[in-house]
Amino acid sequence: MGSNKKQTSKYKSAFHAAEVMSHDLSLLRGKKLPTFFDDSAILGLLSAEEIDEEVQKLKKIDVDSYIQRVVNPSESKKRPSAPEVIQQLGGKMIAEETEGPLYTAEIEFLISGQTRRLGFIAQNHKIQNGVWSPTHHRKASEKVRFFASHSIPLVTFIDTPGAAADAEANLDNQSHSISFLISEMANLQLPVVGIVFGSGYSGGAIPLATANILLSVREGVFNTIHPKGLSNIARKYNLSWQESAKHIGVSAYELKAQGYFDGIIDYAYDSPHKTKNIKDAIISAVEATEKNSCKFLIENDFFFDHYRDSIYHYLHPSKLLIESNRVTDRSPTGTLNIFGDVYRFMRYLRLRQRIVSRSIDSYARLSSRQTPVGKLQERLKNERQVKLQQWYKTSLEVRFHEKLNKSFEQFVSAREDREKERGRLVAFFIGDPRENYKKAVDDLTLEILLYLYNYWKDSTSENMIELYEELGEVTLNDRTPSNPNLLDLLKTTVINQSFKENFQNILLFDLLYNQVIEALPTIADELKGTNQISQKSVEQLFEKTVEGAMKEFEKNSLRLDSDSVRIKFFKWLANFIDHKDCDDVLGTISDWKRVVFPRMSPPLFGLVRYYFSGLLPSLYEAQQKKGKFQGKITPRNIGIKDFWNRLDQSYKDLLIQNLLREYKSSVITPTKVINHYFKDFKELYADRITSNPVKFPGFREAIEQALDSGVTPCGVVTGLGTFVHEENVENATDKKIKTKKQKSSYRVGLVVSNVEFQAGAFDMASCEKVCRLLDDCARLKLPVIFFISSAGMQTKEGGGSLFSMAIINERITRFVKDLDLPVLCFGFRDCTGGAQASFVTHLLVRTYYFSGSQIPFAGQLVVESHLPAHSTLSNYLSTNPGTMDGLVKNPFDKKIDEKLQEIDPQIPIAKFSVEEIISRILSGEYQLSEEDEVQTYSTQENLHANEIKRVLIHARGCTAARLIRGTQDAGMEVVLVASDPDMESYPATLLREKDRLVCIGGNTPQDSYLNGMSVIRIAEQEEVDAIHPGIGFLSESPHYARICREHGFNFIGPRVANMDRMGNKSNAIATARNLNIPVVPGSEGALMDPVHAMGVAAEIGFPVLIKAAHGGGGKGIEVVKEVGRFKSIFSLMFQEALSAFGNGDLYLEKFIGSMRHLEVQIIRDMHGNSKLLGIRDCSVQRNYQKLIEETASGIPKNIKEQVFDYAGKLIDEIDYIGAGTVEFIYDLDQKCVYFMEMNTRLQVEHPVSEMVSGTDLVSLQFEVTQGHNIGELDFKLNGHAIELRVIAEKIEMDDDGELRFIPDPGHLTEVFFPEKANVRVIQSVTSGSIVSPFYDSLIAQIICWGKSRREAISSLLEFLKGVRIHGVSTNLALNRVILQDPAFKKGRFSTKYLVELFERIDGKKLLREAQKDAGTAKSAVDQKTIMLEGSNELKVLSPQMGGFYRAASREDEPFISEGQIIDVNHILCLLESMKVFTELSLADYKSPDGEALYPDNVKYKVSRVIAEDQSTVNQGDLLFVMQPVDA
Repeated sequence: MGSNKKQTSKYKSAFHAAEVMSHDLSLLRGKKLPTFFDDSAILGLLSAEEIDEEVQKLKKIDVDSYIQRVVNPSESKKRPSAPEVIQQLGGKMIAEETEGPLYTAEIEFLISGQTRRLGFIAQNHKIQNGVWSPTHHRKASEKVRFFASHSIPLVTFIDTPGAAADAEANLDNQSHSISFLISEMANLQLPVVGIVFGSGYSGGAIPLATANILLSVREGVFNTIHPKGLSNIARKYNLSWQESAKHIGVSAYELKAQGYFDGIIDYAYDSPHKTKNIKDAIISAVEATEKNSCKFLIENDFFFDHYRDSIYHYLHPSKLLIESNRVTDRSPTGTLNIFGDVYRFMRYLRLRQRIVSRSIDSYARLSSRQTPVGKLQERLKNERQVKLQQWYKTSLEVRFHEKLNKSFEQFVSAREDREKERGRLVAFFIGDPRENYKKAVDDLTLEILLYLYNYWKDSTSENMIELYEELGEVTLNDRTPSNPNLLDLLKTTVINQSFKENFQNILLFDLLYNQVIEALPTIADELKGTNQISQKSVEQLFEKTVEGAMKEFEKNSLRLDSDSVRIKFFKWLANFIDHKDCDDVLGTISDWKRVVFPRMSPPLFGLVRYYFSGLLPSLYEAQQKKGKFQGKITPRNIGIKDFWNRLDQSYKDLLIQNLLREYKSSVITPTKVINHYFKDFKELYADRITSNPVKFPGFREAIEQALDSGVTPCGVVTGLGTFVHEENVENATDKKIKTKKQKSSYRVGLVVSNVEFQAGAFDMASCEKVCRLLDDCARLKLPVIFFISSAGMQTKEGGGSLFSMAIINERITRFVKDLDLPVLCFGFRDCTGGAQASFVTHLLVRTYYFSGSQIPFAGQLVVESHLPAHSTLSNYLSTNPGTMDGLVKNPFDKKIDEKLQEIDPQIPIAKFSVEEIISRILSGEYQLSEEDEVQTYSTQENLHANEIKRVLIHARGCTAARLIRGTQDAGMEVVLVASDPDMESYPATLLREKDRLVCIGGNTPQDSYLNGMSVIRIAEQEEVDAIHPGIGFLSESPHYARICREHGFNFIGPRVANMDRMGNKSNAIATARNLNIPVVPGSEGALMDPVHAMGVAAEIGFPVLIKAAHGGGGKGIEVVKEVGRFKSIFSLMFQEALSAFGNGDLYLEKFIGSMRHLEVQIIRDMHGNSKLLGIRDCSVQRNYQKLIEETASGIPKNIKEQVFDYAGKLIDEIDYIGAGTVEFIYDLDQKCVYFMEMNTRLQVEHPVSEMVSGTDLVSLQFEVTQGHNIGELDFKLNGHAIELRVIAEKIEMDDDGELRFIPDPGHLTEVFFPEKANVRVIQSVTSGSIVSPFYDSLIAQIICWGKSRREAISSLLEFLKGVRIHGVSTNLALNRVILQDPAFKKGRFSTKYLVELFERIDGKKLLREAQKDAGTAKSAVDQKTIMLEGSNELKVLSPQMGGFYRAASREDEPFISEGQIIDVNHILCLLESMKVFTELSLADYKSPDGEALYPDNVKYKVSRVIAEDQSTVNQGDLLFVMQPVDA
């Protein structure tokens, strides 16, 4: 049936192939991967079922249990280290080396029957916690190159909380060392196996995770950042790091389920005997990688051409390649190996398939937002209170603290002296005993308060207030015990009273100290260089900080008089700073304050200490006229190394931070950057946005805020722009030198950070956009310029975002080395984290930074230590060897160089502008190949409006039959794909000699028709021009449409943007609302929170309709009539929508009880011509599934006009292309219409419109897709058409007399349809066909035309008399009842019609008619059939063909187990037929005369479970064996 010619490569280069194949693989996420990614042979791994079981367990446990189970094991110091395990693997150790936390080894193993050597690089958590410095990364890179030169496959063990991020690491170019190691790993021409052995966080983990196969042990954890750092970023949502960890999902099990790990090794830290599993996994993973490389070459012969080009490129290097080879290339020996190239290429594909993004049109806007609130403060409060309660129980004994004990002894002595009678002379010399006693009480109270302050530290305020309240309720003692603890003292009457009078002074002092720290920048400029400050400045500082402290104090719960508190505090402070131990006390306070303010420079705490112990006492004396103010900073006790130099630099740091903070108040938007440097900018991939994969709290809100502000929720903007530079050129003529202006113009690719969204964090959508842009620029031979200001990888996307670092790094390497194209990068403002450590500092990138940029490896928000400006600021680092190619002028932050020099006259400043650098590099250093810019870009949508000669039909059943006929009538060849059950189907018999039938394999939709990449592969092999996606399966998948077109096929369907926007119901409604088209009252956007949704429902008014935003085909819809059931149904539907559609977004609509379902059939071409081919009425529905569709009748003229008008406006607004249906609700009570949704495809009922318009919609689809103009299409709506859906289903009646309709797959003994001129039959079965349980139950469509509705009904009833379908039950009897019903004949019906019909008709009669239609009755189950010979046990047989499930879901327990005692109503299992699940119980079994086969007065013991879970069973198969038990 036709030929199968070999197709030439569709890839323009391997670089292009990588991008196209990456898109292909993204279509297979969650499905079976290509054979060249077959990991099934890897040994020692947990099964998918075991992993899923663990994931479900983790979902159910609380936050603390999650941390205990997931995070704590990986952070245990007692667990084995990676080197210890590597040494236990059992191979022959050839060499090993340890350098701090870096461990390397070479070990021989028996691999594939041969003794071979493996290289190991590991992080040792027992040394420096596994944290690598730049030295370790560079050493690891050397080892990688060594293994490469000796062809030794590499195994990495990842075990680190992250890379070193301190000032020393920054100065040693930590970002660059990580970037270089990633580059070495990404381009390594060897098999690489990565194993997450413990913590796998941040830039420290990703280089070693750049592997062909990435595995983890059970306790492995992995994420973009340690959750403690993430909670700092998400602090606005009050999230604790523990909550952050659980929301992200950092466990190996969750990461495997998300597709980020390739397997989990069955090894746990407490199971050292399972070390063999690690060894088996490593060896089998290496073997699998090598075997898969062979499969890849067999399936992708284009790679031989690429290899030949690579060798030629290596032998004839360009100037750019020569430049890059100085530091990144190797000798020819053992390097240029085609399999090595394949390992590298496949490694990239493996990494790339982990990246997910979405289109902006597919995103559902929220109805309204609620800021999520975590439990950080609650957690901190609980932790603090536990410690406080412990303090109550174990309060310090006074004798153990020298100062407290001394003060207590003086207190006791003063108390005794007070009680003695003394003469006036004695009192004159030793003081008044009462005054001495009061002073002793005050001194002891002060010591107690200072002790508690230094003991409780930053918990002092809360603890002091709670202690104050606690002491107000205790019984006081006049005398203290002989050996008291602190609590005993505080319960002493006099101390208690003094404590209550003075404790607020400590609270105020703490606030004042913090205020002084915050205010230091205001005095830094004055102190800089002189360490001298004026009395006025100190007075102003004191006034400002006291006011700030008082404002904060007034927020507490004490409700004290502010004026009184202030007066008392001034007096207390004067006494405190006059205290002889004041400086020592402040030294202690400063020590722990450095922990509270980790990002503050240590010398500044010495300054604050001197402020209180030196400057304030001097100010007090000056104000009291007792001395002159001394403003020189002269601390007595410093205790800080190199204090004076560091103090002066700290002043500068403060001033620089303040300056940069002021500049950052003005955002440098992408538009500013692009407009400043480029012209004719054309944005590409503007529709890609973050997919919010882990639903991190608050991230959805950030997306909404961005959209509200007109900002795209993605970290970068990408496109093409023109760089124009004008420079002076000197010409020597007639011995004179003349200067003239000369313009240079270059077209370039642009990547600009979108700092308006999440500070330019580089998310997975950014990664995808950059990869696509690099692909376009590779084909167009254009350089690429980055302008990056980024906080790093998008941490709120979870572990997946981390892989972007390796992906972009690899693409840039190949872009420069394979294509001879330069990449420039300009960092500005904050340029940190993953962006900095992957591509900004890439060795092959020409890297420049704007003046005033902060460029540490990790930002100050994440690093909890002080980072001095000389280790982070681009100006200082511009003189640091290897950090950058140069510093450039900053045109956006006016006068920044001038202001920086005012702070530090020695600071380096920029000499060159961005324009000068770009011009110099593009015009002088590299000669670029020039090629005309194409108008259409590879990964921008190309509709391929070319002539169609050969069409692949991606459909089955009735749809396939309709499309085969339509394609053949259009004179085109057909390629039909079919699953295993459909290879012998009726549509396959319709193919002609030149047509082709190709088996796609598999039984279920998931294994066959939903495997889009298999369809595309067949399309390539069969050399088709177009793919028709049919009506179901992937016909409304924008992702599938995009990939079909990227592969060069004409996709018979609309634009991807049309599908994205209208496929999301909430976006479709928003589009209609913007056009003033009425929509059903409801939530104006998606809803997620059931409590919030409840409020919206109350506003709309019950009953309401809950709809899944991405649902369809009558699925994902539920009516809620009662308030009490709303929350439970909403939550259940959220989970169901998430499972069924991959998205849990729901929205609400007012439920309209009396309505008609109307739809307009449209077709629109690429020239803007729209044709509206009539209105259909689809109101006869059962559970939102259409049964009968017909030409709309009895609809008022004004309603028809409105419906046509609204449909036309909508498709014009979105510039729709192709066939589609715009659906409306006609409210019969209010006599008005509402837009409901749009289907961006043909629908089953489209022949109704064809019959009355005289058109062929399939033929019109082909015309539109080929770019033809349908403006001249002339048609007239004539007569009336009705379509009946013939469905394979049987009717049963339950004990309440309610009718149940159950799918009825099976063997058809006879199928006959009469021939009649005005009747059209589209059938999927014939005599002898098998109705499969794996697909929907539609087996035929009968469409009848008549001059009038009455004639059509009459003619159709007459036709049905001759229809015979025997072997399975159908709904023919029901169809006849409907057609004969007076209410239907009169057209008096709504969507509630069938419910009302079933109340009127004789159900038993309908049941008999349906059984009669089925012909020979199926073998009935009777009492004799279920008896087990020779036993009193009973058989339970399957009543139908279908899928057998023992439990409702994988995480649920089976419905029954062997040995269990049950009654007849207990659910036994689920049977799935035709996408419908039916619960089965013993009570469902009835004899032919309706008697129960299993009496309900008996209980039954489950003797055996026979059927295999999740298998297919046939009618009559034995499922269970039951043993009757006395009631």
